[in-house]
Amino acid sequence: MPPAHVTHPIYLVSRSITQGRRAALVSLTGVGTALVVYVIATAAGLTTVFALVSA
Repeated sequence: MPPAHVTHPIYLVSRSITQGRRAALVSLTGVGTALVVYVIATAAGLTTVFALVSA
């Protein structure tokens, strides 16, 4: 499986070509939302780990 930073542009371009601009924008919104959720979950997890280790 290729790395995620390679598959996202390919996914968005293929959606744009096959289903149009609106489908590509919806897909982009989903990818962006997933990225934000991933970053927040990672930050929360790291904060918890550091809080427990330093306690």
